[in-house]
Amino acid sequence: MKNILLISFLFTCSVSLFSQGINSISPVDTVFVEEIDSDSTFIETVNARIDDPISMLTPPEIMGLDYGFKGFIWGSPKGTIPQVSYMDSSEFSSDSSFITLFGSLGPDTVSMDYIFGESGLWKVEISYVIDPQDIDSQITDFHRIENIISEIYGSPVSTQQIESGPGLSFNNLSTVNFSRAFFMSSWVEMPSRIELILHSLVQKNMNDFSIIKDKTSLLRLVYYNPDFMVESEEVKVEVIPSIFDLY
Repeated sequence: MKNILLISFLFTCSVSLFSQGINSISPVDTVFVEEIDSDSTFIETVNARIDDPISMLTPPEIMGLDYGFKGFIWGSPKGTIPQVSYMDSSEFSSDSSFITLFGSLGPDTVSMDYIFGESGLWKVEISYVIDPQDIDSQITDFHRIENIISEIYGSPVSTQQIESGPGLSFNNLSTVNFSRAFFMSSWVEMPSRIELILHSLVQKNMNDFSIIKDKTSLLRLVYYNPDFMVESEEVKVEVIPSIFDLY
């Protein structure tokens, strides 16, 4: 009887010690240490989310700009591909410094550039397809998108609006004239920044041949995190010829 009680006691102790050993292991910590130990800044961002129980319960796609852009974490390393269901196709740069997605954003046709630096993802640029010959529609598109962003992040912290058009000489059909506009609105959503920019240049007396062949107008929405704006450039010392070699 004593032997049976002794065996039962030893078995109970073994099970208890084994259970305590299992509970001391954190599978989440093990995965992150093994998978991403090459970028300390990225690890700090991920660990910050792990330490916040509320963020762990929140779907990545609706996380704020303090973590990333639409669930794609700031500091994500080069070569990683964002999962954006409403984009149709993607294209990598040759050095993987950025990836471009093409598709639709609501009623707008856009391209989205995810820009990677030495600290990983730090900027997302959304370029809108606009009517290149209609400055009024471009300005209308700017204000429409500005209102959408303001509904989410509040009123802009700063705005710029500059418009100019041809003067009295516009009646001279032999003279090429342009209308110009520069609109910019900025928001701050710590630690990130948002910039909406319209740069417009439209030839007024348009005929079959435009004076400037390339695009002269752009409408762009930019999200970026200054904490990840790290880019070191190799400084090259330029050898300047002696003045006696030049003259």
